[in-house]
Amino acid sequence: MNLTDRQKEILLAVVDAYTHGCRSVGSNTLVDKYNLNISSATVRSVMAQLMKEGLLTQDYVSSGRVPTDIAFRYYIDTALQDSVLDSLTLVEIRQGIYSVRFDQKKLVRTILNLLTSINNVASFVIDDDMVRHYGVSSLMNYEELRQIDLLRRLLDVLEDENLLKKVFSNHQSNVDDVKILIGGEIGIDDLRELVMLFIEVPFVAGRKGTVGVVGPRRLDYATVIPSLRAVRESLDECTRHWQ
Repeated sequence: MNLTDRQKEILLAVVDAYTHGCRSVGSNTLVDKYNLNISSATVRSVMAQLMKEGLLTQDYVSSGRVPTDIAFRYYIDTALQDSVLDSLTLVEIRQGIYSVRFDQKKLVRTILNLLTSINNVASFVIDDDMVRHYGVSSLMNYEELRQIDLLRRLLDVLEDENLLKKVFSNHQSNVDDVKILIGGEIGIDDLRELVMLFIEVPFVAGRKGTVGVVGPRRLDYATVIPSLRAVRESLDECTRHWQ
């Protein structure tokens, strides 16, 4: 998708503002918060162009704009290729995994706890053809996810290995082997407000597993993506010593 520099600047500003506020974003907000050095009228004109491209949609209760799944995909693909974890979080993941590396049950629990606490999302691990999940209740922290039917449907998916693997097959692109499904890409209408990220990881005795997270579309991708990568790299380091 070819956007002008101005279109890209405004689109990424809308995504950032929405990510941190879960509110439709107006032109005045962008001008005031992001020092765009252009008028509100110009911002509105560009936002109208982005709507025609399918990157923004209009909130039905206001004149503000909301990023579409395509916008989040564009943001991930163009702005997050080099995202890294802060050093303290990276050490927390590495030490947490290393300390329980010889106990598979503790290892899985540790991975789930780390991903949920660091990212404030639900997490899951598929190992030995079993799905273990943790932190679905944390999704209640997000205003747009306080829906009983949505959370019930998510639990149905997380507790059905075959359905979860079917969902995995829908992935279209990835960042450094982190596969990402945004909103409608998940393929389940009830879960359109969610995003799912997952990655293959090594386990003991040459086995492979899958580690992932589920959260709102306005997820902090800049932390989630490298945290999944750090889990994989830590497990890879541990399993090299098991061979």
